[in-house]
Amino acid sequence: MKIVTKRLYFRKWNFDDADFCVDGLNDYDVAKNLTSPFPYTKQDAISFIEKRLNDNDKNFYFAVIRKDDNRIIGGTNISINENGEFRGGFWVHRDYQGNGYGTEIFIARAKFVFDILGANELRNGYHYFNERSWKIQNKMGYKIVGESEHFCPALKGNVKEIVTKLKKSDFEKFYKTIDFEFSVQ
Repeated sequence: MKIVTKRLYFRKWNFDDADFCVDGLNDYDVAKNLTSPFPYTKQDAISFIEKRLNDNDKNFYFAVIRKDDNRIIGGTNISINENGEFRGGFWVHRDYQGNGYGTEIFIARAKFVFDILGANELRNGYHYFNERSWKIQNKMGYKIVGESEHFCPALKGNVKEIVTKLKKSDFEKFYKTIDFEFSVQ
């Protein structure tokens, strides 16, 4: 399966992607917004990719690729927990930030969750200091629904996460206002 947008496509991770993961996730400014190991080793990348190759229909992890040059720019995921709640996350390599890719990933991921997987809500969140993530989510119609705390290896401690949810109806209102290319192949 491949998700395609105007500038990007999402595909399954493979072992050739390991060095990219190490390079991108060893950046403190990226890692401080994630729960991935830090420092991030080649073995971490290989273990992550091995897990992804065995995913079931409750976990969707994708490498995000730029169409114009086939370069990986980051990753995204959707997971369905035991309560049937859909949750997602993403990261973009520092070299590719500031080009609107985060927004494109967020929109495509929501479209996939609502139109292909049939969800009515998508849970997300952001570390309390990550205003860029909140800016994207707020624009799309996400609402703040609470807070949680989890361990962040890059910060070497617990960090407050602002928990957000996007309802399908709110996303559809937003989606009608934009020109966006989306397909699943």
